[in-house]
Amino acid sequence: MKLSRSAWNNVIIISALLMILLINLINHKLFPDDNEQIRNTKGEHFILSAHAAILTLEVQDNFIIERIGQSWRVEAKHGLANINKQVIRQMMLAWQ
Repeated sequence: MKLSRSAWNNVIIISALLMILLINLINHKLFPDDNEQIRNTKGEHFILSAHAAILTLEVQDNFIIERIGQSWRVEAKHGLANINKQVIRQMMLAWQ
């Protein structure tokens, strides 16, 4: 069986698409969405998935808390934010 160059390209493209489809189907079977299971059992609705990370949090239009590396940064919208880093860390741990 001899195929032309364009025919081989089509074979490669179709096989790559089939592999992507197969991987996606297997991924959904192995790792179902956590929110769907929780929502069906408890009747609760979550805004974020179980493994989502929030990098920015705006608090009452006063200041913004951002995740920078392994620490937190506070920016005040109006003036300076005089909040201790330890207080921010404790607040974020309590919130999480």
